[in-house]
Amino acid sequence: MRYTITTSCRFHAAHRLARHAGRCARLHGHTFAVDAVLSREEVGDAGMVMDLEDARSYLERAVELLDHSYLNEVPPFDVLEPTAENIARVVFESLEEALGVERPDVVIESVTVWESPDARAAYGR
Repeated sequence: MRYTITTSCRFHAAHRLARHAGRCARLHGHTFAVDAVLSREEVGDAGMVMDLEDARSYLERAVELLDHSYLNEVPPFDVLEPTAENIARVVFESLEEALGVERPDVVIESVTVWESPDARAAYGR
């Protein structure tokens, strides 16, 4: 059993999915919502997995370069299709790297990227 917390943020960006057979091959934009689920076997001395404000700060740093950008020009999406699935993986890996250095007691379980209120993709354990 593990304790989990979820933190969320949003960013605005445009992209085009060059390999998509439909409308998404054309330039378009989204207000992406991103959820990150973090866990820990035991809560810390303060009774928390980690402070939710700190968790959100990590997530905001992970998406900072994506905000108000044309994703197709932002590495690694200059060579990788900027799909919600790939965005979720890139944010997951960024969070995992930051937490591994600064908070090795906290595990990132998953990242979910919402392109709209009813369309999402996730990457995680």
